[in-house]
Amino acid sequence: PTIDPKKEAGLYDYANKYANYVLSNDAEAVKFREFMFYYYLGFNAKSALVNLSQTLTTTIPVLSKYFAVPEAHVPGYIKNASEFLLNPKRLAKRNPELHDALFQGLRRGAIAEKMARFLRGEEQGTSETITNFKELASWMFDKAEVFNRTVAFTAGFDVAKRKGMNFKDSVDFATNFVTETQFDYSKVNRPEIARSWRAPLFTFRMFLGNYLSLLKKSLQEKEWEVLARMLGYMTALGGLFAIPGIKELDKILTTLGIDTKVMLREKFGKFSDTVMHGIPTLFGANISGTIGVGELVPDIEEGLAASIGKLAGGVALDLPMRVGRSLWLYKDKDSVYRATEALMPEAIRNPMVAARWASEGVRSPSLENVIPKEDITGSDIALKSLGLSPSRVTKAYELENTEKFMVDKIRKRNAKANWSVAKALFEDMSSNGNSVQDVLDQIDQHNSNVEKMEDFIRLDPTAIKDYVRLMIDPKSVEIKKVPKIGREGYLERQELYQ
Repeated sequence: PTIDPKKEAGLYDYANKYANYVLSNDAEAVKFREFMFYYYLGFNAKSALVNLSQTLTTTIPVLSKYFAVPEAHVPGYIKNASEFLLNPKRLAKRNPELHDALFQGLRRGAIAEKMARFLRGEEQGTSETITNFKELASWMFDKAEVFNRTVAFTAGFDVAKRKGMNFKDSVDFATNFVTETQFDYSKVNRPEIARSWRAPLFTFRMFLGNYLSLLKKSLQEKEWEVLARMLGYMTALGGLFAIPGIKELDKILTTLGIDTKVMLREKFGKFSDTVMHGIPTLFGANISGTIGVGELVPDIEEGLAASIGKLAGGVALDLPMRVGRSLWLYKDKDSVYRATEALMPEAIRNPMVAARWASEGVRSPSLENVIPKEDITGSDIALKSLGLSPSRVTKAYELENTEKFMVDKIRKRNAKANWSVAKALFEDMSSNGNSVQDVLDQIDQHNSNVEKMEDFIRLDPTAIKDYVRLMIDPKSVEIKKVPKIGREGYLERQELYQ
């Protein structure tokens, strides 16, 4: 239908912009996106392995619209897809119709590394020499995506034939099935917010948007079997923390003073790692952070400015953060190796981290030792070299975080109690018959009866005295914090700015 520019001016204007965008040769920061792809995904085995999971997380769930138990059909689809990719002549003899359909899919571009090309920003041609290097760097990621799409096309074609469609309609159905399950990353399907100069800001975010859209669609259309399998397979691979929104809920509960990970470990015991981070933890690996759709909103605890920047800039903000950390490691921690490591592309950085673990053990981002080198295993080194997180290392980080959470919670609670006592003392000093020292003596007696620091409030007489001094004379506490050699200068400046 034709859009009337007078009656539907808004729609006409949007359609005009969309057509101009699709037909344009806008580079959309191709070089930057290209750099980001090779920096994070080039030669990266982990990215290819995780990419292969899309058959589980999207293809099988959508197949459940057509089969009661789609899992029973998937091994056959994988076999046919593998045969087409590795030995197409054999498939042509065994199943010529499927072979011809898959070749139609190739010609249409349905079976192609669309996600990889979008991430690399490949809208323009490049020189032959660079292209060879690119193909080598992205070979694993490309092959994983082509395999996913071939399996999806094979599945879609089978569904269509079972519905009684002719060859052409079956190919059309299979092509649409690939788009539905593997998504379309071309300019035609890109949302307006991710177009033109904004495209780099959505590097590595398109899968998140498409996955959430598929979830929303299955919810709106009440396709409960699709929704259940999408969330079920995501949970199986990455645990509860791979499900959209769970990380945000965890942050909210943590802000309210609830340690969710401790609660889950108390509830599920030896199965807690699997519940939180998925079945791969049974084999020593944690892919929860990689397999999941990521955080829907940034961590506000990092600071408001950093959070807003992360929300707007996405992974692009990671680069200046890495540079900042590298400078900190070099200047403040005198660690040339770790400073260099922080700047390396992922395919180089991961083996460097693994080598460091072997020589000095695992350290937290704050450089605290969480696993001594004597306890590092060959499995830990191998997994980290591939970019995968060993589950025992994740557990060690989690233990350090929960210990800090407990200590901070106790400190905040005790500080509040100390302030309340100091405030009461300050208000009642003139009318109360007891002296301040009498009250402090009673506090000492209270503390001597406290057995468990995490269960009881321990009042701090020194802190209470400082709070009382602060209420009487704010400067008396501030000057106490200044080194003795600088107190005279501190008083001079206070007098100068009166």
